Amino acid sequence: MSTFSYVTVKQQIGEGSEARTCYGIAAAVAYDGCVQLMKSYDDLSDDVESVRQFVEICNKLHVEIVHFADVVEDFLAIMYGV
Repeated sequence: MSTFSYVTVKQQIGEGSEARTCYGIAAAVAYDGCVQLMKSYDDLSDDVESVRQFVEICNKLHVEIVHFADVVEDFLAIMYGV
């Protein structure tokens, strides 16, 4: 049996004094003790709480993978007016 969910992804960008931590989202499927990333979007925000809330909403609403890119685009539009 497999379980599909969205998870928060933490990433370090740059090195030394230029380094920063950013967060993204990934669609993942867990099965047989393994996790397979289906699709991910990195560096959505430096604000971990905003990304965690976004991930929580995606999981709560059971966003289908075919709509993943659209909801990420909507998130960015809300966050940055893009």
